[in-house]
Amino acid sequence: MKNIDISRDSFQPGRGFSRLVWQQGRPQLDADLNEHASILLHTLRTMMMDLAGRFGGPVGACGFRIVLTKDDVDDEFTEADRKELTTELAELPPGDLLMSTGRYYVDGLLCENSRLQRHSIQEAGNYLVYLDVWEQEVTALDDDAIREVALGGTDTSARMQVKWRVRAIRLSAPAQTFGTLNPPWDELAAGWQHRHRGALKARARTVDDGQPDAGSGAGRTYRGPENQLYRVEIHRGGKLEDRHRPTFKFSRDNGVVAFRVDTVADDGLAVTLASWGRDDNMNLAPGQFVELTDGEHEHHRGAAALAKIVFVDPLNRQVKVDAALFSQVPRQDARLVLRRWDQLAGEPRRGGLELSEGAALIVEQQWLTLEDGVEIMFDKAHGHEYRSGDYWLIPARVVTGDVLWPQKDRQPAALPPHGVEHHYAPLAIVDSNGETLSLVVPLTRRFGAQTVKGFPDDMFVYIGQP
Repeated sequence: MKNIDISRDSFQPGRGFSRLVWQQGRPQLDADLNEHASILLHTLRTMMMDLAGRFGGPVGACGFRIVLTKDDVDDEFTEADRKELTTELAELPPGDLLMSTGRYYVDGLLCENSRLQRHSIQEAGNYLVYLDVWEQEVTALDDDAIREVALGGTDTSARMQVKWRVRAIRLSAPAQTFGTLNPPWDELAAGWQHRHRGALKARARTVDDGQPDAGSGAGRTYRGPENQLYRVEIHRGGKLEDRHRPTFKFSRDNGVVAFRVDTVADDGLAVTLASWGRDDNMNLAPGQFVELTDGEHEHHRGAAALAKIVFVDPLNRQVKVDAALFSQVPRQDARLVLRRWDQLAGEPRRGGLELSEGAALIVEQQWLTLEDGVEIMFDKAHGHEYRSGDYWLIPARVVTGDVLWPQKDRQPAALPPHGVEHHYAPLAIVDSNGETLSLVVPLTRRFGAQTVKGFPDDMFVYIGQP
């Protein structure tokens, strides 16, 4: 949940809480309200998976069904849908396929397709078409409608949005059914989202020799002047043994210090911001690292370039940097955001950060110092493959001089990334001869109540291969 100004994310599904109970005369915290929503959402999504499986759509309203010819338009579609599909098929370019409107659930997440979608496959081969689903935060930087104009455009609550994208992968071994996929579906999905994407420990440095204490936290030394929510995010992904080692960046404010961009210089070395920060803590200054991002960069093309600020002009809201902020010219309609990150180079022999292109190199099994006594350690394990965009959240609290982090055997536990989690569902296997497509087998799975002979009531049944 980057760029959302929260105190912490307190939801832990393993604790089995069923709801929150408000008490009179007590303060209400953002973490409590957010945990309340997370508990209910976890219950609904788990229930949906128990009833409908990992993926499926309702009979008569199933979205993302692949349609290539009139023969694929069956009676399950409504009359209006059949008419629209028939019209679109008559104008469908060679190499394109259509996906129906409707609903589809992937690991309990509701995906809604409100209009017919097209997807193009131009090269010859046997392809698996699948759905990639994730949740994405939406703030007032992304959507002006979130602001309340009656309050002068005040930024209030943020949103989480289910996002999806249809993808196609060429199969090295042609398949005719879901069961003949080689590699099997689970192995394919593990290649898109590695099962072991790193693990992190966090602590506040202890007073004596820097080793974690065995007690309740006495002697911890978080020295920050305020409570913070540190965000540690993988910048460049990959394996530790890669030539270009994986890197990370961190923000002491969960990436909240971010600004809408009005214009970008042609050389990418200067930007003009739509507004300036409200105080020094939420502003930009020379020596800090910034990143120019849009939705495409953050979720599909990996991390954007980091550059160091060399000059700021608050009056004209201009920022100049030492390296180009983009490798390719941003789209004209892109909503660009300039985000600050807080890593600084230190002395590696003493746990300081070693920077590479503005981000810190990942070192496993060694405590690394962020700032103000907050330390992290990337756990060493065989097969870790870090992924750009994965993150961990570390709440730091002044009153205890410590961080809030789960313990195991009275030591900081090694936790997998808190996000971003992707979910996948197969849609179809198609063949392409380089010009036209043919549907080998549909893989959408539908569910619904139908009358079954021999039973007095309607039965909940499934239609489809997977």
